[in-house]
Amino acid sequence: MKTMIKSLVASVFLAAASAIPASAAPVTPAGPATSAGTEAGITLVRACPRIYRPVCARRRFGPPRTYPNACVARNNRARILYRGRCRPTRACPRIYRPVCAIFRGRPRTFANRCLARNARARIIRPGPCRR
Repeated sequence: MKTMIKSLVASVFLAAASAIPASAAPVTPAGPATSAGTEAGITLVRACPRIYRPVCARRRFGPPRTYPNACVARNNRARILYRGRCRPTRACPRIYRPVCAIFRGRPRTFANRCLARNARARIIRPGPCRR
């Protein structure tokens, strides 16, 4: 029974993988499956549509990268930052001129304006944020 499940899941996986365009990001396993695939000891990857709706996403310790769509980004274990292609970030000087900015809905102190802009934060005022 387990061999039959493995071959069935493998054929479904190969059919889904062939539907992903060659230009798409490489697909890696997204974690253990919750159905019969877990019992068979294999990991399934979610099949993604061939729709180009780019998202900017980042893997845990990597730089932001443009993925063809959110599904491909999730299959690569990347956290989606925003819709659209990734914008290049500037190299910032190592100068400490703190600014207070809103980042993810909360005030946060950045070392300088350049770092705040790269984080896509809205600058409120010069100087550190008050606690």
